Amino acid sequence: ARAEGDGTGLRRAGEGLQHEVLLRLRELGEGPGELPPGRGLTRQLGLSEAPGLAQAINAQVLNGEVHQTRVPNLWAIPTGTGKELEPKHLSLPAIRRLLDRLHEQFDIVLIDTGPLLGSIEANLVAALSDRVIMTVSRGQDPKIVQASLQRLRHLGATCAGLVFNRAN
Repeated sequence: ARAEGDGTGLRRAGEGLQHEVLLRLRELGEGPGELPPGRGLTRQLGLSEAPGLAQAINAQVLNGEVHQTRVPNLWAIPTGTGKELEPKHLSLPAIRRLLDRLHEQFDIVLIDTGPLLGSIEANLVAALSDRVIMTVSRGQDPKIVQASLQRLRHLGATCAGLVFNRAN
């Protein structure tokens, strides 16, 4: 979860990993063309039009929504195609079922969400996660960081640590 930011700090997340990892690449609601050209890990990996979370969230079995990347042991599930997945349609049971299916196949499931205080999916996912790593940008308002940490406590989520990005 992020206090704020764009999540681009995860580009090298899979380097040197010994386990298979799944990384959800885009925030919900991010569509083609909403990021400036050249930005966005989903686009960089060539998965902008690939099936993903939108198709997997209610599927009984995973069937082509998880994609191997060029990074060894790093697999990705993008948001997916179509408009059938909107944050307002997500539920704890649906996300829990999907995470259970993913944990059967992957040692680690790393999920990139939108800002904790401004996105529905971040709150749902944080509540179901073993641990949360919160990204804080340089110059971030300390009140937002404190409010985000308070939200994690309210959700019963454990903050494993902070990652600082956009630092000099």
